[in-house]
Amino acid sequence: MANTTTATTTGVGELRHLDPATLVIDTNIRTTTALTKEFIASVGDGIRLPVLAVETGTDILVRDGQRRTLAAIEAGLATIPVYIVPADDTNDDKAATAARIIDQMVANTHRTNLTRRDEVTAIEQLALAGLSATKISKSVRTSKKQVDHALATASSASALEAFETHGELTLEQAATLAQYDDDPDATARLLAGAAQGRFEHVAQHLADTAAERALVRTAIAEYAEQGIAATGNRPAYNGQAQPLTRLADAEGNAVEDIEQVKAPYRLAYVSVEFEDYYTDAQGNRVDEDLIDWSLDEDDPDATPQDGLLDMRSLTRTEDTAVATQWYVTDPDAAGLQARTYGHGSAGADPMPTDAEIDAKKEADRAARRQTIALNKKAEAALQVRREKIAEYLSRKTLPKGAIGQVAEFLAATMWNNHDLFGYSRQDGNAQALTRQFLGGGEPGEAMAGASAERRHIVNLAIAIGAHEADMPKSAWRETDRSYTAHRATYLKMLVAVFGYTLSDVEEVICGDSTADEVPLD
Repeated sequence: MANTTTATTTGVGELRHLDPATLVIDTNIRTTTALTKEFIASVGDGIRLPVLAVETGTDILVRDGQRRTLAAIEAGLATIPVYIVPADDTNDDKAATAARIIDQMVANTHRTNLTRRDEVTAIEQLALAGLSATKISKSVRTSKKQVDHALATASSASALEAFETHGELTLEQAATLAQYDDDPDATARLLAGAAQGRFEHVAQHLADTAAERALVRTAIAEYAEQGIAATGNRPAYNGQAQPLTRLADAEGNAVEDIEQVKAPYRLAYVSVEFEDYYTDAQGNRVDEDLIDWSLDEDDPDATPQDGLLDMRSLTRTEDTAVATQWYVTDPDAAGLQARTYGHGSAGADPMPTDAEIDAKKEADRAARRQTIALNKKAEAALQVRREKIAEYLSRKTLPKGAIGQVAEFLAATMWNNHDLFGYSRQDGNAQALTRQFLGGGEPGEAMAGASAERRHIVNLAIAIGAHEADMPKSAWRETDRSYTAHRATYLKMLVAVFGYTLSDVEEVICGDSTADEVPLD
């Protein structure tokens, strides 16, 4: 197609509408063009900003706008706007090269993309102008899901402000933040998770514990109405605030009642405690000592020991209740001291004092709270991890340079942990998980007609399904056993190959931290 030159001359330049296929892409400081389908589709709707070019004796050279020009060719545009300036009047090749580079740097260096907040505000304005989410999506060439996220974010002041302080936030993450506008603690946790690369883990845990957190917030609000300081976050173990049970008065007497503490130093730590109990077919509560806990639940032929009950025939119920543990924010200022424990008299096997019995009970309750909290975190991590795995295994090729690491992982699994491939139990079935990760089909079906690279991923899916079958929520408690070491190897493979970010409870499984270092809240 011939060039058309119906245009406007402005200053020393001239605006023309030209066939992009007739333009010559000049040497450019930008080394990659990265023409995405979305960009080509956007250009296909028309170029709003003219490309910059210089005219030599025979050619029109594109100095700025090579991506727009190439995308216009791909999109089949007949003409595009081109702003043409005269070529530098010099016979000095170095000077000409310098002029070209300066033009390209000036045109690109100081550009500023729309911020996430700008993007959200613009989409909101389009919606206020009467455009539906679908129409907005088609008009600005983005997914409807992104538009929905933007509209959900637009009404949240805290989410919009987070864009200013946490530049790494995506629209999807901001939409999640918007759900917690009335929960500053949840917002703080999500933002901290985003900074650590654990946003999805934190979001899932918050969703899983929404009912419990609502109970805690209600209790904290009730304390606030009474003028009592309260928190849903456990004070640090070695921090200034100390539990009332660890304190004594100036004479060394145990402080039994919070009323003995001056009001300004009282702090209520509010949490939710859980109680599991079992009932029989008639609804009668069963003494746990009468249950055969050693029974293999996955063995249909297993029978309970004489005189004991089969837990599979019972109904498990989990009760929740709000509990308050009192703390003293500044024991010294409150006139209190650390409580000491000791036996009243010597003996080979002295009886524990009441204080020691109370301390033991509190330690048992703390251990139970930790188990429940970390199990819940492990369940949230499992859900996030498996969603990520399904995403990873949908790829056509492995990440660049990962083939060697994958080969080592597959070899180690087949040699050391081949029994995992046959795992089939209530909380994990290797074959079912593999099918899930492959979109529902059998590995053989996924192999049919697939490229060699894709077949590597299918093989990896089989091994991942096997390892996932052996990742119970209690895995964080079993890190000191030789036969569970493969769990850490597996999780570290996900990190090395796919860039997966471990949750705090998964770091415990890998041996990178301890259970006591994981926040329970």
